[in-house]
Amino acid sequence: MKKKEILFGFIAVCLSLFVCMALAEIALRFLPVSEGMRSQSVTFDQPVHKFQSDDRIRWSRDWNFSIITDLRVNNAGFVNKYDYAPHGAAPVFAVIGDSFVEAAQVLYEESFHGLLERDARDKYDGRFHVYSFGAGGAPLSQYLVFAKHARENYNVKAMAIVIINNDYDESLPKYRYQDTFHQFIKNDEGEYELKLLREYRSTWWKELLRGSALVRYLYFNVEMSRGWWKLKARISSGGRRKDDVFVDRTQRESPQYMEASKEAVDAFFRLLPAYAGLPPDKILFVVDAVRPLVYEGKTVGDNGYISQMNRYFMGRAIIEGYEVADLTQPFTKRYAETGKKFEWPTDGHWNGEGHKVAYEAVRDSLIYRDFISSAKEEGGR
Repeated sequence: MKKKEILFGFIAVCLSLFVCMALAEIALRFLPVSEGMRSQSVTFDQPVHKFQSDDRIRWSRDWNFSIITDLRVNNAGFVNKYDYAPHGAAPVFAVIGDSFVEAAQVLYEESFHGLLERDARDKYDGRFHVYSFGAGGAPLSQYLVFAKHARENYNVKAMAIVIINNDYDESLPKYRYQDTFHQFIKNDEGEYELKLLREYRSTWWKELLRGSALVRYLYFNVEMSRGWWKLKARISSGGRRKDDVFVDRTQRESPQYMEASKEAVDAFFRLLPAYAGLPPDKILFVVDAVRPLVYEGKTVGDNGYISQMNRYFMGRAIIEGYEVADLTQPFTKRYAETGKKFEWPTDGHWNGEGHKVAYEAVRDSLIYRDFISSAKEEGGR
């Protein structure tokens, strides 16, 4: 009798759990649950990270859907409203980066490259175009792959590469192993080379799980995989969180960590000419500010990991002859004028205001203005 009671109790619990999950599944199908980005396979023969082409995605953030956007992945496999024309068409200004270029948090029309493309169509009659090549999580090393892909497949005459503080260390697998991106690996001679560590292929069971709104909610919105403590902290704070984008982790303060990050930067500049296929006077670097310091008025003299690495990167770029758009001063000036922050309360990526500042920085750069002049001349022939 006791065994039957235990069995019936177990069955009752399982049925209750099933009913609760079924009700949650039904309810979540009426809510803007994030669908997530679908990556194409990345192999040694097809090494460029792309998303599933011609896809439309509902993207949302956090358990309470604090940000909701609708995205389009174009024919080339990148998040962009417009399709890309093959090599030989109108001149292209390529924008390369990570999630700040993917820009899932804003509408395409609000992104800085979307604003540049608007100008190209409205002010310059489509004589040139601005194509974006970005994917969330991509580090400095992956930008080389994107640059090579852009130059080999499209009529790229100039480019802007967006630099974010975690690009340096995450180019090295010992600090963050990347599944679908290239990273810097030391060869037998002790020199860094670019390498895809393993192939990535989507599996049928992942696609099956993606069909469940409950699974997507727990994985993308609640970020269950990041741990219960982050979930608890997020709920207790009403959905607001202190994004760790600008937190100097203790290990980042060690001399070994700093030295490794600088080595990644050195490897990037050594390999960039061959991968980008453009001279330095055709490449612009847009370097994000340490925005918490901007709001506190403490950007001068800071010696945290991020500030030191940004200075090192910009110094190397200038020595090599590249143009640098440091967003520290533009962000500081705009914040003093408006008092508006440049990221979301629940997300460290640029909001519309942040993208406007980045747009103005690229628009006013010498490289972009020279590109426009050349494109106008080419179009006028």
